[in-house]
Amino acid sequence: MVDPFDFVSGSLSLAILIISILIVILVLYKYYKVKRVDFICFAIAIAILAEPWWPGAISFIWTFFNNGIGLDEQTYRFLGNVFIPIGLLAWTCLCTELIFTQKRKLLIGLVGISGVIFEVLFFILFFLEPTSIGVLQGEVDIEYKWFTLIYLIGVVVYITFTGFAFALETIKRGKREFKLKGIFMIIGFILFAISASIDAIITIDTKMLLITRIILIIGILFLYLGFFIPNWLLNVFIKEK
Repeated sequence: MVDPFDFVSGSLSLAILIISILIVILVLYKYYKVKRVDFICFAIAIAILAEPWWPGAISFIWTFFNNGIGLDEQTYRFLGNVFIPIGLLAWTCLCTELIFTQKRKLLIGLVGISGVIFEVLFFILFFLEPTSIGVLQGEVDIEYKWFTLIYLIGVVVYITFTGFAFALETIKRGKREFKLKGIFMIIGFILFAISASIDAIITIDTKMLLITRIILIIGILFLYLGFFIPNWLLNVFIKEK
């Protein structure tokens, strides 16, 4: 039987996974209509930057078919980390379409190199000293150690910094639609940074976990709206003349 903390953690991780999948489907549908490569980059970024919550969601589902026992630790560590550099690279490709265009190759190169370094070190530790990556807490949550924490914090800082720059550049484009999108992006990045940092760094109880994950879900939704706000919602905020 799943205890209350595992139930809250697992069910909210599942909610994050489902919302991410739905957003990816919506964005890919938009790509099918307009054939813009940056839509693919956004879909990859959203899917993979939610990766730390993949194993919690999958483990939660698995407990119902495995007598309350979730994924083994190695599978959990693998699913929660190994694809993150790809998502970070996709995000870099996306944001350098609008900002830092002159440093596009440099940023993509640096992100790519840091991703390769992370992958090499990750797999060395994965096979030789897996507990230095993280240790399971219950069936659906993990306490990451310094190696993983430093990288994940760096990812959050990088995404937040570049995301704010992207949002401010969007606002500068002048039209009310772009200003609204930029505001949504800023709100989304703030909520993402706060919730992801708390979730990764601080040991929290069930109530705090519930609040943190809900904030994260709201942040993800705001990020989607910042890039792809539907016309009906746009008209709510901006009345047509």
